[in-house]
Amino acid sequence: MMANDGVRTMEQFRARIPLCTYSDIAADVDKVAQTGCKSSLCSDPVSLLTATTGTTGLQRLVPVTKIDIDKWITATYVSIYNSKSMGLCLTVNTQQGVKKSPGGITQGAVGPITVFKRRHRLPFVSASPFAVYQAAEWVEPAMYLHSLWALRSYRDVVCLSIPFAGMLHSFFSVMIRDWDSLIFDSRTNSLSRFRVEASASRVPPGMPGWVQNAFPRLNLIVSNVPNPALGYVSELERWFGDGIQFRELMYGASECIMALPPPSSTFKENKFRLLADAAFFEFMPVDEEEAKRCAGTGGAILPQEGAVGHIYEVVLTNFSGLWRYRIGDAIQLVGFEGQCPEIKFAYRVGSVLSIFGENINEIHLRKIMATVFGSNVVDFTFFQDDTASRYHAYVELNSPLDTEAASGLSEKMDQAIRQTVYNCRLYPIKKPLVMIVKPGTFASLASHIQMSTLSQAKIPPRVKNAAHIKLLNDNVIHVSG
Repeated sequence: MMANDGVRTMEQFRARIPLCTYSDIAADVDKVAQTGCKSSLCSDPVSLLTATTGTTGLQRLVPVTKIDIDKWITATYVSIYNSKSMGLCLTVNTQQGVKKSPGGITQGAVGPITVFKRRHRLPFVSASPFAVYQAAEWVEPAMYLHSLWALRSYRDVVCLSIPFAGMLHSFFSVMIRDWDSLIFDSRTNSLSRFRVEASASRVPPGMPGWVQNAFPRLNLIVSNVPNPALGYVSELERWFGDGIQFRELMYGASECIMALPPPSSTFKENKFRLLADAAFFEFMPVDEEEAKRCAGTGGAILPQEGAVGHIYEVVLTNFSGLWRYRIGDAIQLVGFEGQCPEIKFAYRVGSVLSIFGENINEIHLRKIMATVFGSNVVDFTFFQDDTASRYHAYVELNSPLDTEAASGLSEKMDQAIRQTVYNCRLYPIKKPLVMIVKPGTFASLASHIQMSTLSQAKIPPRVKNAAHIKLLNDNVIHVSG
């Protein structure tokens, strides 16, 4: 993609290679996907095209080479066995279906592909049959099949690995809801020939400690928890009981695994140590004060040069052809272990709403509004209710809705959210509370915002200020949900 011969110093590297975003590589990635040709971004052939979650608009394909797949394997091994939990590890992932691109390159989530492409390297890891991952776009049936396969190995599983805690909650919720059907299918189908009476469980599904009773050797569950204070997390802990350790899996993106939790940490710490050999990392200061301190570094600094407490956007150069690539994640530097930076995820650049890690941005919200209300919207904003796992939508309309249309707004918006943002289908997000406000409400809100910020007023897509929320609530004329 660019000449990098003769680069020996950071100054030369920064001068020769500018910061880039997906738009700079999109044409090459699309050509690889469509034709299967060699990428001009790197010397190695592309082994996999993995799709991002679409947090900044449409989903994007990211090239992955064999070297980076092997790095995923190493990080997976270390993440799981930091806890000395030796035995069979079961992995479940419903993020994406696995298919072939028009050019014949495997396309899907890195996790399942890693398991199947390199399973001879991971003999301790078990996963559902490949056909289940190929059907991942049908979330409920796929989760049922994952549950069925998990029960097949219930005597041997010591570790369960699921990428996100919201997905983990959905996995066990399906087991609770469909327990009788799962036991029946396991008894009558050759998929699983275990003794049903043993797994039928002395502790009914959904009761405290039922997970450990159903999987007697299970002692470790690893999953990424975006917010330990969320209500569903405490429910998971209740289901697990005292004998199961619950830890963070890793911090990563479609582009690469970036960090692992410290060996002794729990999911409540939400802290990770940067993997120095996973890629070449740089930190781009987000706040103005830190940007001034780092002036003259070409827009980004080395991780060890960061200041504790500040927030940075991650820039990486990896073995799959991404050069000084801005992945769109903002992290906070919380400390150092020796010279190794310890970080925590702050937010997704461009995202507005994210309870479980679904990352809904303003582009998504405007599309959702257009789907539900057409061109009848004056303005809108959202409040994120983490405790109840639902969104509150405040909407001002040009003209009132009829009674029938107004009564079904929550259902219609819920469908629009799940249709627009794929990740929302994976998590137990409740139907939104849709509130229509009086005409002129957003003009009043704009005035309040302008007085409080002393700058030009702009209605934010998400409200957090208690006074602004009170103003909106005081002007609600209709509620659906």
